[in-house]
Amino acid sequence: MYFANLSHLLLKRYLEDALHVGFLRAVGEEFSVTSKGEAFLERYQRFSGRYSRVEQDVVALRCEAEELEKLCRPRKGNGRNCRRSKLAMLG
Repeated sequence: MYFANLSHLLLKRYLEDALHVGFLRAVGEEFSVTSKGEAFLERYQRFSGRYSRVEQDVVALRCEAEELEKLCRPRKGNGRNCRRSKLAMLG
């Protein structure tokens, strides 16, 4: 509880939720992870890794879009301008 930085009340709520959905089972005064809980943790770990990679890609794409927008700004004395918006570039 201390290492997870959780209050007693919040820890109790999380344990009740995990028991309710079948991720944990109570064995006396201890808890053990069920096979459903293990499957969830494995799948969540894969999801979390993929999500982080996608999030990094989105940040990189936004930076690229900003750089493209900068290139589309007219130079002094040049009246031409790119017609595409950031939204159009990302979509």
